[in-house]
Amino acid sequence: MARVRLGLVLGVAVLAAGVAGLGYLVSFEAISNFVVRIGALPENLRWCGPLLVDTFITIATLFLVWLALSGVQLRHCWDAYYAWTLIAVATIASAYLNAAHVQPSIGPDAMAAKVRWDARIAAGAVPFAVLASVHLLVLLLLRLLAVTPVQDAESGRDDQLTRRVVVRALLARETQDEPVSWQNVQAATGLSRSRSYALLRQERETLAGTNGQRET
Repeated sequence: MARVRLGLVLGVAVLAAGVAGLGYLVSFEAISNFVVRIGALPENLRWCGPLLVDTFITIATLFLVWLALSGVQLRHCWDAYYAWTLIAVATIASAYLNAAHVQPSIGPDAMAAKVRWDARIAAGAVPFAVLASVHLLVLLLLRLLAVTPVQDAESGRDDQLTRRVVVRALLARETQDEPVSWQNVQAATGLSRSRSYALLRQERETLAGTNGQRET
């Protein structure tokens, strides 16, 4: 079952990334050619046009991911609304520029040549494909991150409990002639010097408190 889930995740990620990459490429070519044709930018700066529009979709989306991972309630955060506004404006602007790039269809009568409305719709749909694929990747990432920390936290708690049990076992066998040192803890747990010393001191204090309660 785990392999099936992994295969599905990889499949969705690869397909979404492929769609996003193709969308960015198509939009890049369309907008860069359009801004040069209308004289908005010179030929040597044609690449600036699409980057100043399409990249805001990805930047604002990643900003929303950062807010979500920070524990912020997006519904009550003005920064999130600002990011959504950037995404909406960038997508609409990119759709308009992609649609405006469409050239009139060439027919037998050159004077009757005009732009097909369905061609404009097809070209204008490219940025929405980019937006959908990028957000799908983000949702997939958030799902994975929502599962992984829980597993890591449970694993970390188990390791910490195991180390505490090991140190308590060492202290139970401690004698005045052979006291337990941080070197013994480090050898038994594999922790660093500072963490071994801190764990040993913590367990000594816990043991002393337990013995004090028993005496009273």
